[in-house]
Amino acid sequence: MRFISGSLRLSAVLVIASLVGTPAFGQVGRAAITGIITDGTVAVIPGVAVKATHMATGVVYEGTTNEVGSYNISALPVGVYSVAFTASGFKTLVRDGINLSAGQIARLDLTMEVGQLVEQITVTAEAPLLQTETTQGAESVSSQVFATLPLAFGGRGRNMADFAARLVPGVRSSDYTMSIQGTPGASAGIVIDGMTNLAGFLPGDFAEASISSEAVQELTVVTGTASAEHGRQSGGSLVFTLKSGTNQIHGSAFYTLRNEFLHANDWNNNLNLAANPNNTAFRRSMDRQKNYAGSFGGPVYIPKVYDGRNRTFFYFTAERFFTRTLGPGSLTRSVPQPEMWDGDLSRLLLPTKVGTDALGRDVFEGMIYDPSTLRKVGNRYVADPFYGNINPLPPPGCHFPTPVSAGWVPIPCFLSSSFPAAAFQFSAIRSATAPTIR
Repeated sequence: MRFISGSLRLSAVLVIASLVGTPAFGQVGRAAITGIITDGTVAVIPGVAVKATHMATGVVYEGTTNEVGSYNISALPVGVYSVAFTASGFKTLVRDGINLSAGQIARLDLTMEVGQLVEQITVTAEAPLLQTETTQGAESVSSQVFATLPLAFGGRGRNMADFAARLVPGVRSSDYTMSIQGTPGASAGIVIDGMTNLAGFLPGDFAEASISSEAVQELTVVTGTASAEHGRQSGGSLVFTLKSGTNQIHGSAFYTLRNEFLHANDWNNNLNLAANPNNTAFRRSMDRQKNYAGSFGGPVYIPKVYDGRNRTFFYFTAERFFTRTLGPGSLTRSVPQPEMWDGDLSRLLLPTKVGTDALGRDVFEGMIYDPSTLRKVGNRYVADPFYGNINPLPPPGCHFPTPVSAGWVPIPCFLSSSFPAAAFQFSAIRSATAPTIR
């Protein structure tokens, strides 16, 4: 009895563990097929066994027609299927090449012929399935289409949102969000493998759901009259279906490089350079991008231990994007040179005369004065300039910043935010790295 009770407890634990580990799939990111099976007299056929086989993985999904000849198989992963219909007294009917997209409910009404089960009718070419079970408007883009698109749009690498904006009518994207059918930019939703992505600070911000282009099997854009699962978003949704491993080991890799030395200057810059070849402002701006990614997937197979073909699969992708640009409108700031930290501002002093002071002395551009010598002469104030524009001692009140960490040396004095000498200007270089692992 002790052994039996222990076995029962172990069985109960295993049952609970199996229930906990079993996912409950919804229709978001999945598909379904439905229909009515009839015979040659248009009489419905109950009890027809329906088997939908996912061609890439070999996984079989089953269903049976009810008393009115209707069947429904839901929660199907996207992809291409072969659907077989078998019933006693009828020839086996097989429909190949059923391509299902995310959220699609495909209707497949068929007529079976009287005959033996060993006889089989296979339909391989027929009109595309119509979406008659829902009024939801949607457009789907497959991974094969992604592979043939240009390298990048908008300077952000192979961004799926940018691709959708150029492939699906009524969709527009920006650096932070996207608009569907003219709705506000923050009203678009993002769904990844059935999970709604609402983690971003801005709804519809694709940057918060960075997905490698190698990981996407299909992108479906819900554009109007959305069903209940997309009803929370007034502007539609982007539904991403990620790739899965299959019965065959497969992988991919790509590397793209963009550099200003590999492409031509624009027409306006060439025109200005023709007039002044030494003007560096009109040379090709820094425009460098590197984008590389790889993927690997297949069945989980351990020789003599576990054969996961038709059952268990794995898939891994990783992508990295790096950009370094310097173009028109870049942020420009003036910074002090090392000698300026010691009070030597002679480089700022220019020979351009800008006027005279109250004592009749010439005032030159960039000249600095000793504030301790400030005095009133008549109705005007005057101060003595530092000789050679060199301040030997920091004036009283100069701000000394505190180091923020060990090893940092503070700059002795903050200077003006604007210097007349353009030689000290630099432009900010934008550098971004976006790793993605799925």
